[in-house]
Amino acid sequence: MLMIAPMHFGHIVPATMVKRVCVIGAGASGLASIKCCLDEGLEPTCFEMGDDIGGLWKYHDEVIEGQASIYQSLVTNTSKEMMCFSDFPMPTHFPVFLHHTVLFQYFQLYAKKFQLTKYIHFKTKVTSITKQADFPLSGQWNIMIVDENGKEEKLVFDAVMLCSGLQINPHLPLESFPGIQHFRGRYLHSHDYKKPQEFQGQRVLVIGASNSGVDVAVAISDQASQVYLSTRSGVWVFDPLGENGHPYDMSILSRWIFTKLRWCSWEGKKIEQKLNQRFDHANFGLQCNYRCIDRQGTINNPLPYRILSGTVIVKSNVESFTETEPSSKMEPVLKIWMPSFLQPGSLSIILQLKLMVHCRWIREIASLYLKMYFYQSCQNRHWLLLVRWNRLDQTVQLRKCKLVGPVAFSKVQNSHVIFGHVIFGHVIFVSGWFRFNLVLLISHSCVKLKGAL
Repeated sequence: MLMIAPMHFGHIVPATMVKRVCVIGAGASGLASIKCCLDEGLEPTCFEMGDDIGGLWKYHDEVIEGQASIYQSLVTNTSKEMMCFSDFPMPTHFPVFLHHTVLFQYFQLYAKKFQLTKYIHFKTKVTSITKQADFPLSGQWNIMIVDENGKEEKLVFDAVMLCSGLQINPHLPLESFPGIQHFRGRYLHSHDYKKPQEFQGQRVLVIGASNSGVDVAVAISDQASQVYLSTRSGVWVFDPLGENGHPYDMSILSRWIFTKLRWCSWEGKKIEQKLNQRFDHANFGLQCNYRCIDRQGTINNPLPYRILSGTVIVKSNVESFTETEPSSKMEPVLKIWMPSFLQPGSLSIILQLKLMVHCRWIREIASLYLKMYFYQSCQNRHWLLLVRWNRLDQTVQLRKCKLVGPVAFSKVQNSHVIFGHVIFGHVIFVSGWFRFNLVLLISHSCVKLKGAL
């Protein structure tokens, strides 16, 4: 005998049984889980500790304990065609890459379209999940919840779907940074970062070059006096735009993706060549010690230009933290006499020398020949300083604390070149036809880090 299944909110429910499902979290996965339960004739009940849907993508000006957090400038690095729900395409007027406010609007439209909010209990926290005493037979779970008034309640469900996300609890491994207790400044996880304005005029070190680390470094560079980006193993930086201006993920995730994966080694080399055609990662201090197909890359467009403009300076891994010295005055190892015939806009050969300095921070570049030239603006005291190494497999930058700071990396006459400028000075544009290179004064103030500063 066939039984007619009753209708429940427009969805077919099996007449034999209706299983109650507990959905924890009303973010992107939580909303999709509620919808899928309804499609399969199940009875979902969702508990959300926040006051609205969206989860991670619901922005708050303050950090709320126990909830995921995003920063004000966050934009998706996945195109809308690749991240929309299969049964609810994004509106055509939405941009390809969405600001978090636009993506939150999409979730609101999705919840309204399928009437999902009626199944959600807001400001309700799940405190425990345990098995029923007869779990081997019933397969049921005990769920303890606490509402906004502090009232506890125990409920029983046939299934539980965890949709609380991965970005709730930030991981801050302070034990990996010797001497951090001596650091007198402020340190925080990107989970606690909201707006770049709070770092206006400050010197900021961003440790980690993943997607969030690079996003934060680029955003803060508009406000901070200087941003340093520390990366332990380098990073492959992907452009959000792929071939012919299409989103990169639409170019990669084609029907041929599984065929390409059969030749991972060859395909990886091909991808790396394309990435280095955009900009040479070694020249920018981002050279990786792993293949691009071994780990997730970083998707960011402005980073190379921020490095070229000097607002972001790439460093290698942090060795240790120490207390700030009482005085920043340091005597240079080499003193270069500036001849009086140098005029603003002129380039001239000063000298050619061989480095034979026995200092810890200079051992790796000892015996390298440097050609030295200078540009000086007598009024504003701007310097243009470049360096050419004989060893092209390594890029190393030294700095004198009161004179110069590295600004950019480029290539001139197939040589590794580093641009520098006076702190608080301006970037000086250099044409590609310059055949000679400039080097800065060497001092004891070099940071004890390997790689490009």
